[in-house]
Amino acid sequence: MDFIGLCVRVVGTVVTIVGFVIAVQQLRKTRSAAEAGNKAISELKAKLTTYSAVSEIARAMAALKETDRHLKHGGWADAVDSYTEVRQAMNRLAELPSSIDEPKREQLRDAIEQVAELCKKLDVATLSQKKPGGIAGAIHLNRQHGDFLARISIHIEQGAS
Repeated sequence: MDFIGLCVRVVGTVVTIVGFVIAVQQLRKTRSAAEAGNKAISELKAKLTTYSAVSEIARAMAALKETDRHLKHGGWADAVDSYTEVRQAMNRLAELPSSIDEPKREQLRDAIEQVAELCKKLDVATLSQKKPGGIAGAIHLNRQHGDFLARISIHIEQGAS
C-alpha cells in the first residue's frame, strides 16, 4: 500500500507541476493578447485622430471656397456664415491631438484671428448695407489659408503612414 500511495503522490505532484506550467503559459498568452489589444486600440485612436484632423481640414477648405464665391457675388452675410464654418473647423483642428507642431498651431491660431477680423468687416458692411473694402485681399488671404491647410493635411497624412 505504501508503494501505491507513493505512486499516487508522485503522479499528483507531476500533474500539479504540469498544471502550474500550463497556467503560467496561459497567463503569458493572456498578457500578450492584452498588450496586442492595447496596441491595436492605440493605433486605432491615432488613425481616428488623423481622420478627424483631415476631415476638419477638408471642411475648412470647402468653406473657404464657398466664402470666395459669396465674396465675389456680394453675399456678405453668406460669406460671414461660411467664414464661421472655416473658424469652427480651424478651431477644432488646432485643438485636436495630432502631429501638428506648435509653430503650425500658432499659424493656425493666427489664421483663425484673421478670419474673425474679416467676419467683423463683413458684419459691419452687412449692417450698413455698403460694400466692404478689401474683397480682393480677403480672397487672396483665403487662398493663402487654403494652401496652408493643404500643407498641414499633407504633413498629417505623411505622419499617419
